[in-house]
Amino acid sequence: MSESAVLTRDQEPPPPLPTSLTEHAYRHLRQAILSGKLQAGAPLRQEKLSNELGISRLPLREALRQLDSEGLVVLRPRRGYYVALLDTKEIEELFDIRAMMEARAGYLAAVNRTEKDIAEVGEILEQLDAVAFREPLDAQEFYRLNRLFHHRFFASSQRAHLCRLLSSVHDSLDPYIRMGEGIQSVEESQDDHRNLFEALRAGDGELVARLCREHCEASCRRLIKSSS
Repeated sequence: MSESAVLTRDQEPPPPLPTSLTEHAYRHLRQAILSGKLQAGAPLRQEKLSNELGISRLPLREALRQLDSEGLVVLRPRRGYYVALLDTKEIEELFDIRAMMEARAGYLAAVNRTEKDIAEVGEILEQLDAVAFREPLDAQEFYRLNRLFHHRFFASSQRAHLCRLLSSVHDSLDPYIRMGEGIQSVEESQDDHRNLFEALRAGDGELVARLCREHCEASCRRLIKSSS
């Protein structure tokens, strides 16, 4: 029998958990995972975490469920939550899909780009450069701008459905990239981004498609190497 089935007519469902407590726990744990403070495979003991955060287990569990939905933690039956491990096969499959889709979207972006597209992609690239070579590196801001660069780049293709599908693949890869690739790849990524931008500006669809595939392949190699 479900919990709702045992409520009487005079009873009401419990009030929603305080968003601020859940958000506090979510942000704290997410940052600890992405920064490497909580390493892949580490157990997440709820009693210990709730004491450290000064909150009850209810908002903590809600935060863990959010992280589970993002692929950053996994729930193991009768054992509790753990920081997710990098799955090499899944990484390779997702990057294969991403490479195929980005090659097509990149080709179309170069063919269909406008002066506005070039200007806006270039502006985001400048912001990325500013963050990438600032000490200390703001990893979260770099990841945010990196995602924005790719989104705006492929939006130049004028293929909304393709871009939505590609965004879904990026969503699936994002937890892996944040956990595993690390900041050592920032300079290489920026070299790739500059080359992509120059090819976009030149309208060279074949070159953009090739660079997109190579960028995906290099990112995949770095990510798998970091997990070994």
